Amino acid sequence: MHKIYQSFLLVFITIMTSFGQVRVGATAGFQLAIHTPEDVGTQNKSKAGFMAGAMLEIPLSSGVSLRPQLLYSAKGVKRNVLGTFDAALSLNYIEVPIQLVYTVESGTGHLSFGAGVYIAYGLSSKAVITSKGQSRTFTDDFGPAADQFQRNDIGGRLSIDYELASGLTIGTYYAPGFTDINNPSAASSGVVATHNSALGISVGYWLKKR
Repeated sequence: MHKIYQSFLLVFITIMTSFGQVRVGATAGFQLAIHTPEDVGTQNKSKAGFMAGAMLEIPLSSGVSLRPQLLYSAKGVKRNVLGTFDAALSLNYIEVPIQLVYTVESGTGHLSFGAGVYIAYGLSSKAVITSKGQSRTFTDDFGPAADQFQRNDIGGRLSIDYELASGLTIGTYYAPGFTDINNPSAASSGVVATHNSALGISVGYWLKKR
């Protein structure tokens, strides 16, 4: 996975220096993340997180472009297990969404519809477990054990954005995970598949106007 991100950075830099039509921007957003589906005896609730990073827009044809992004994305879940304890789980990723985007003029700005996939690599984690008023914190939720998560994640991404004439964008996105982030050893203990999912709003700014 590290090689994938290094390759992406190389492509990112090459594109910026080679193509005058390519646009570069920054983006940030607020997202509600959750794990689906729920395991037996477990109630999952969404957890507030955020994402932030850089984005490119590479024109392919009139109205159609490729939009890769390089993001820091904070996901996770709030979980109640068998009514005995609560867990607030934070999983932090480096995430690379790549979308095909269709853009049309709308009023004084432009409306864009995007669809694609993301790949992500887990950087760090934190779990706060609370039972009978006592809390404990753990930071080793990524790893090979049955009660840990795989670092690699793949999912989809759908988005709608509106770009003002100033280059400022406002949008919303949905990113459902396709990968079971549980380790294979977890299946033997009866644990159901676990997928990341995030619904968010974003703001961004393109350095080059349309």
